[in-house]
Amino acid sequence: MSYFDYKAIPAPRRSKKARGVREPAELLALTITDTINEQAREGWEFLRAETLPAETPRGLFRRAVEEPVSLLIFRRERESREPRLEARVEALRPAPEPAAPRPAPVMEVAPAPQAEAAPQPRPEATPPSVRTFAERVQAASAARREPPISGAARAPRQDQGPSPLRPGPRFGPAETN
Repeated sequence: MSYFDYKAIPAPRRSKKARGVREPAELLALTITDTINEQAREGWEFLRAETLPAETPRGLFRRAVEEPVSLLIFRRERESREPRLEARVEALRPAPEPAAPRPAPVMEVAPAPQAEAAPQPRPEATPPSVRTFAERVQAASAARREPPISGAARAPRQDQGPSPLRPGPRFGPAETN
């Protein structure tokens, strides 16, 4: 009895370009022939072409739409009913032998420094002074620039006088009717 593996791939949607072929039907036939020949080189026999409905999502608030999808069905014969496992190159290579364990590193004690004068630390290597949180907040607020108040930004400078485009506000007794 014969047993088969089956494979389905989507049919090409666009035709390949070829020299001397201008008809769309001929270009499609050439594209499908190339696809079938490529699968045949891998050991697959062309069985048939199918058109099946497939549900495709359209967007966040739209419903899914059913569109026809064309598939090319291939098969190849196998010897037994058991599933075929694809051979990988790595599986065929023998496993490398584990390397011999390395000896643990030996800790050597460095000789104690002689009683010479200790070198003075360089100024750029000294750690920054430790400040409290309150000191850091105070320094940050002193460095911060306040934006100008909206009214002050629009007020004319003393040396220019009032704007010639718009008269300044008049302050006087309230008008009573």
